[in-house]
Amino acid sequence: MIFDRTSLNTLFHYCLALCGDRDSAYDLLQDSVEKYLKQNKLPIQNQQAYIKRIIRNHFFDLQRRKKIVHFVALDDVDSLVDTEKSIESLIIDELTLKKIWQQLTPDEREVIFLWAAEGLSASAIALQLNMPRGTVLSRLRRLRLRIDRKSAANICGGFHD
Repeated sequence: MIFDRTSLNTLFHYCLALCGDRDSAYDLLQDSVEKYLKQNKLPIQNQQAYIKRIIRNHFFDLQRRKKIVHFVALDDVDSLVDTEKSIESLIIDELTLKKIWQQLTPDEREVIFLWAAEGLSASAIALQLNMPRGTVLSRLRRLRLRIDRKSAANICGGFHD
């Protein structure tokens, strides 16, 4: 794979979604590209997906070492994403978005990034992250409710959890 500006930019945004800050995202991207270049001996069909897997695995390896990744228990998957109102329809100013983004866990940021920025369906996200579709739908629903609650709190003058 030749890393052109567009592919590196896409990979950087994926790293940024996982890390939450630019410096860590740059470090993660550099480490992952270096790892890819060192171990890439055989032809790979989908190189973009392959390097994203390297990025994701490397990120969670780093987080396990730091012991700061907190995975949340899954809610009942019967409560699927509300079709009446999507995350896209929420009106959030930039400051509120930054506050909310910083409070999301890496796994939540990853799901939001894949869904909103890359336009993947819940099924495609589930396949890429190797998790059940219901889990992805449940996470999207919980995130939408959390974002609704936090943006409403910010509009009312406070920003509370």
